Amino acid sequence: MAIDYKKEIKKARGIYFSFPKTVFCKSLNEDILFTRIGWEHLVNKKDRTLKQSYYRVRNLHLVTKIFEKMPYYQSYKIKQKGCNEHKFWGTQAVVDGDCIELVIRQTGNQQKHFYSLVYKGRTPKWI
Repeated sequence: MAIDYKKEIKKARGIYFSFPKTVFCKSLNEDILFTRIGWEHLVNKKDRTLKQSYYRVRNLHLVTKIFEKMPYYQSYKIKQKGCNEHKFWGTQAVVDGDCIELVIRQTGNQQKHFYSLVYKGRTPKWI
């Protein structure tokens, strides 16, 4: 049976916008905002297909749990874009065999916000 990507993305939108405005992130020891910026980055980026957007949003229901439980972040990056400095923190988790990376972004001195979810694939099953 074929996946109706538009329908699934619409369902994920309801999940995303039902999140509390902030969620505590254990690895950064502070609250992270959920904003339209994160949603737009997940699904409306120009070079992303519907299928790619679907794989990014299909695990949204896990985001708050991962933020609350992950004790540390695995990556940190700073990028300069014009006169704005963007800081990125990444954390990866394996949930039910799916490897997921979450990205948090901070622009300048603004509060950190959820920026992206990247589906990294299934983990191999060991014998």
